[in-house]
Amino acid sequence: MIVNYKNSEEDYKIGYEEFYKVSRKMYSRLYVYFFTLLYIFWIYHLNVISDFYKIETMDYLKGLAIVCVAFIFFNILIKKSLTHTLDTKIKELIRLRPTMIGEKNIEIIDGILIYRTVNERIDYSAKCIDKLIEKDNRIILYVDKTNPLFIIPLDSFKDEKEKNEFLRLIHIEQLKGKKEKEKLKENKVRKKLNRKQKVAILLVLVLILVGVILYPFYKKTQMNKLIGISNEFFKEYIKENEEFYNSKNMGAIYNPKETVIIAGDSKEFVSQVFFELIVEANGESEDTSGQYKMRIKKVNGQYELIDSGNLVSSDGLSLVNYSSQEKEKEDINETKEDISSESYKTKTGIYYTIGSRKIRLSYNKKKDFVDVPIPSRYIDSNIDPEKIYLLKDNTYYITHKKTAFISTDQNDILITISNDKGKTWDKVVIENGYQGGDLFIGFTSQDVGYYAITTDVAMGNQNSYIYITKDGGKTWSEIGNTNGVYPHVITGVGFLDDKIGFIGFRYESNNNPIVYRTEDAGLTWEELSIKLPYEYASDYATPLSPSFDGEKGILPVKLRDNDKTINFVTKDKGLTWDYSE
Repeated sequence: MIVNYKNSEEDYKIGYEEFYKVSRKMYSRLYVYFFTLLYIFWIYHLNVISDFYKIETMDYLKGLAIVCVAFIFFNILIKKSLTHTLDTKIKELIRLRPTMIGEKNIEIIDGILIYRTVNERIDYSAKCIDKLIEKDNRIILYVDKTNPLFIIPLDSFKDEKEKNEFLRLIHIEQLKGKKEKEKLKENKVRKKLNRKQKVAILLVLVLILVGVILYPFYKKTQMNKLIGISNEFFKEYIKENEEFYNSKNMGAIYNPKETVIIAGDSKEFVSQVFFELIVEANGESEDTSGQYKMRIKKVNGQYELIDSGNLVSSDGLSLVNYSSQEKEKEDINETKEDISSESYKTKTGIYYTIGSRKIRLSYNKKKDFVDVPIPSRYIDSNIDPEKIYLLKDNTYYITHKKTAFISTDQNDILITISNDKGKTWDKVVIENGYQGGDLFIGFTSQDVGYYAITTDVAMGNQNSYIYITKDGGKTWSEIGNTNGVYPHVITGVGFLDDKIGFIGFRYESNNNPIVYRTEDAGLTWEELSIKLPYEYASDYATPLSPSFDGEKGILPVKLRDNDKTINFVTKDKGLTWDYSE
């Protein structure tokens, strides 16, 4: 069968459209694979850093949006590029082979396609025909799905019968060629399968190994960066507190021991520094340990300290617990439990914390907190100089009904009172009231309260001045004191009501607790007879401030040699005190 036909440039444009479609489809598929892998890597990256980065849904959506926009952009770019490439390819082929345009014929003899033009003859095995399609009144034979070997216009056939016969002969040879190709491909697949499996398995193992090796370094690098930021803020904390100690003519040496990233990520995190503190005063030194907790946030590209102190919360942040000392897992878990307990100082079921030079209170088991409005110039007098995360004893009185603080700026005295759990505060300033010693404050009822101030110690002596209020702290009046009876170092002050009061003194020649009692608002004072129990008879006692509930009361007494506190109790308004084991 011989078919005579003629080709034009338009025929080749139609024929090579298949090349355009296949190429575009191939590139689109490659881009789908590439951008899918890119998105998977993005998700993997987020999950890798999830230990210290809180992943939001928006993070996933951002990545997906970027991938989609990039895919659309590259698809448009490929479309334009292929269109230009197709036109260029056809023109180049026609220039190199002018015989593509003009008259020609094709004949099928025993499965051989004989292609003739005016100047050439080429024989093709019909088995090589990979694909045959009818399109735009043309039959197009492809050798590799995209390269049109023959483009035969349908009007080249004498009739439908001749066209069908031509197609039948081609299909027969195509089937033979497909079977041979499948057998050949099957043999090649068998040979390559084992090699590909080995390469794939090896590649997967290498990737896993690289991931396992690099991930700890990656995480360590990120965590160490946050630790470095925490340490910089801790240095500011040290500087601030060294100035405080210097103002008290004391020396302080901070030795940071460990920094722990408790929770969060590079945007916001909570860290804690554990340290040792050596306080030097009057030629003596005392060692203690402490911890400083911080919540740090990145704002406009800069890290800022947004909260500090024992009360700092990790709410809204994922736990990390990465230690600068890379402790064993058991130690880290133990630290985590200690930190999670939020070990605040408690008083009558109410929590307080000190941080960023302010005092905060919670009256509902740490659900809500209120700030105590004590100006910064006063607040140093409320902080224990040796344990700066604790309030100084006797300078505060906190209950659900009444809250009071007494403070000084080394000149004036400030009394800060709340009767509604910190919602509102009243302040009383006693100008030039400070005498250089200690401060004491307390209330025996909603209306009756007291405060006491002492002078500085001179030659073992110390004077005191006591004030009473009967209107909840609005006004105060001075009552009698013990200066003429026992002018020594005061260690505790307490009242049962507006008449009955107690003052404790540091041991001198007598090692038993020295406590004086008044029942006429300080006009007269009587020393009580309180004896240490037999097992502590040789120790030295320091009575602290007593507390009362009606006629019953508790007097804590600190022992010097045994380094412990024991309690004495009374049931008769403090006339007698008995040791309570």
